[in-house]
Amino acid sequence: MTWLIRPVAIGDIDKNVVELERRVIPAANLLIGTLAKYHKKLEEWDYHTACCNDYLSSDLQKRNLELHVESIFSLNPEKFRHISRFHVFLEEKNNELYITDLGSKNGTYIEGKKIKKAKLEDEQIFHLGGKKEDSARFKVYKQIEQIYALLVGVDNKEKRSADIDKIISRFDEWLKKLNTPCSKKIIKHEAVTLDELRFSLYEAEQLSENSLFFFYYAAHGNNKVLTTIEQTVCKTEITEYLNKIKAKKLVIIDSCYAAAGWENLDLQSGLYLFSAEEELYGWNSFSHAFSVAIELLLSKPYDFKNIDMDVLGRSMAMPNTCARKGEKSIFIC
Repeated sequence: MTWLIRPVAIGDIDKNVVELERRVIPAANLLIGTLAKYHKKLEEWDYHTACCNDYLSSDLQKRNLELHVESIFSLNPEKFRHISRFHVFLEEKNNELYITDLGSKNGTYIEGKKIKKAKLEDEQIFHLGGKKEDSARFKVYKQIEQIYALLVGVDNKEKRSADIDKIISRFDEWLKKLNTPCSKKIIKHEAVTLDELRFSLYEAEQLSENSLFFFYYAAHGNNKVLTTIEQTVCKTEITEYLNKIKAKKLVIIDSCYAAAGWENLDLQSGLYLFSAEEELYGWNSFSHAFSVAIELLLSKPYDFKNIDMDVLGRSMAMPNTCARKGEKSIFIC
């Protein structure tokens, strides 16, 4: 699964718009239209796999449509009469996603331009049945192609916590379960030198824009610095490295005063999770609970941009967690 789509908004024939923030669905070989007869129950819309539906095959033949349909996105024909029964088909070829209008009555539009067939780009919106309010709008997302995970844990106190090793091991196991190719680098305790940290962050700068940099850092810290084994590293220096990384970023900082000191962080393509707010203690318990919560979220494609830290914090019994996030969606499967 390389491409996903999500309904953004659906406008009915009277231009009453319903704004949506709903689940994402696989986009490959997807037929979209008012195909209610293939559903037992249909409210605004529904999605299901085609499952070799004989009625569907017969209807495609009648229309001289040679389509390999794997799934169907059906809109309610009573509410959305401006959407054709067989409106568009999304097809994935060589990791690219193409949209074809199937002779719809009211057309298909991308950026206000009516199209017959076009290649879709990451985070692009297409409209069915109109240009603006009188349309069904869908947003396209490209799956993350690869993940580079940098897992760092250091406790430089004489009485060292054993939990860091367990948490990093849990994140390691979580990454192994993902379908996305992932390379990992784990640095713990004595190996967490300032030079090694700098080099590892520099390596992340080589990632492409459709990659994900997953960065976990558990350490002691204050408003300005995090610890390494012998020295400290300024949060402003880590910020400079992160801002240079072109890939999307999922960053977890697990320390006391975790959220402080990141004023110049470029949030556009990242999600940053902190174990404690700017003036609060709190580390070494957040990450275990977070990793459990993330595993539950990943039972289906999940947009990390829309993560609700209040809800997540309450589920982990850690209300002082917080997040900063950009506008780009991050999907991991």
